[in-house]
Amino acid sequence: MWPILVIVAGVATPLVILACRYRAKRAPFDPRPITDQDRSRVRAQGRVAVVAFIAFWVISVGLILGTELRGASDRTRWVVYWVVVALAVSAVGHHLSIRCPSCGYRLGYQRSLWVPPHCERCGAALQRP
Repeated sequence: MWPILVIVAGVATPLVILACRYRAKRAPFDPRPITDQDRSRVRAQGRVAVVAFIAFWVISVGLILGTELRGASDRTRWVVYWVVVALAVSAVGHHLSIRCPSCGYRLGYQRSLWVPPHCERCGAALQRP
């Protein structure tokens, strides 16, 4: 049963992200100038997203290897599976919550990790020139 859920989630997630990205690009906005404080806040959020990504993989691999090598029960395997899913959802949720300080566009739709050099919606420079 769970392999089917993983396949459905793996196919549905990119489609949902693409639909949200398309909808967000078309929304009206009123850009404002970006300060150095805004840039440093966005960069800090990008660093947290990278740390969350690395932590997700380290914890997930450790949990899965620990349960498989020790021959854990089915109940323990299901708990580990849901912990891994919760970690993934929280890491992706944080990454997609990073917004452009000028127009509010979600920068996670634009780039996989870190912070992009500029916002693709309003063109604001997010890294120091």
